Amino acid sequence: YEDLLSDIIEDKPDAAMFLGNTISHNPYNFEEIIKKTAEVLPENGIMIFQIENFEKVFKEQNGLLEFNRVKADYETSPFVEHIFVEYLDPSRDRGKTILKTFAIFDFDGKRWKFYGLRNTLFAYVTKEKIEKVLKANGYKDVSFYGSSFDGRKWDYLFREPFKPLESDWLNVVARR
Repeated sequence: YEDLLSDIIEDKPDAAMFLGNTISHNPYNFEEIIKKTAEVLPENGIMIFQIENFEKVFKEQNGLLEFNRVKADYETSPFVEHIFVEYLDPSRDRGKTILKTFAIFDFDGKRWKFYGLRNTLFAYVTKEKIEKVLKANGYKDVSFYGSSFDGRKWDYLFREPFKPLESDWLNVVARR
């Protein structure tokens, strides 16, 4: 992001969008990315964010994001089923980052076997944190909306109020 931002300084886009939890994928520099984006945008620029609602995941789901059990749908596989588990570990560095883990198990018809595990570090972005960073970078009008993961209502990203214990997404619109 930082390299891209330095390349577009002359073009001055009117808006910047960080959808699909993109900003959280930058655990150590998301604040710097917001700052540099604010410098690139014109005075009336707008930033839009879609951030996973980590508060709901921790308080209402005990860290569990997904648990899916699916049939293997290909003939050459030695496996009958797969289980996919995604979960978040609480922050262990005073609210800066959280760890997302994705685990896979395979069933061959007789026994479950562990297939693999992958971890990804995320910035622990909350409503309060993103608002503070945006205001520090000159954004006076910051609005928050909530939406769900269901994928059928993408046009509702900016219609419903953000509810910390109900919304799957924290959607943010920031105007100067």
